[in-house]
Amino acid sequence: MAGHNQIQIVDNSKYELTLDPKYVVLGMLSEYRGRSICETSNVVERFFVSESKVAEWFKTYLSLLSEQAGILSCIEIEKSETGFSSVLSSEMRSYLNGVFVSDSDSINALEAKSHIWPGPHSKIHVGMFPLVTTPRYLSKERDPRYSYLYGAYLREGSEDELAYRIANASHKVELIKQFLEDLDCEWISHKYYPKGAPTIHHITFGADVRLSKILDRARHEKTPV
Repeated sequence: MAGHNQIQIVDNSKYELTLDPKYVVLGMLSEYRGRSICETSNVVERFFVSESKVAEWFKTYLSLLSEQAGILSCIEIEKSETGFSSVLSSEMRSYLNGVFVSDSDSINALEAKSHIWPGPHSKIHVGMFPLVTTPRYLSKERDPRYSYLYGAYLREGSEDELAYRIANASHKVELIKQFLEDLDCEWISHKYYPKGAPTIHHITFGADVRLSKILDRARHEKTPV
């Protein structure tokens, strides 16, 4: 008769993930210096000239999130004369502010010294996600992690290799590493270059077929045609 201490192997090979727009959107936020909590702005997120396609995907998932949350919102993309894209929605800006502010541990009351970084700021962290309670993959625990990694890859994933390349945002880097570990990556490597400004983080990892597939999807979606 088998002993009570016998190790049981959990087979998660048949798990099918579903992307959650809330966590996809959270993953797509830059978090370069944290999230600015500014109630007077209708700018949800800004994107560089090279990120125009990513801005479109952000609008898509933000629209899905507004439907999921039951929020009536007009979501638009405004392009500046220099080609930068701003995704606008006062309702969704307020909603995301609430996601961060509702968790007091995420608040960093750092007042900025210029209009570029209005304060206070909030930083995303693992406590804002469902806790992993079992080695068996449960959708309510694992899907938010897959969704966040997918969203982060749309914004900061490499087009040449399976890797994230992130400027500053060390708290986001640590969160990504934690989720890669939660999703059973075989190995994770983190290199960073501290002498430059900003600090550039380079994260590579050994993902299984399921994670590789969803991140490869993000890689193709973010690549300009």
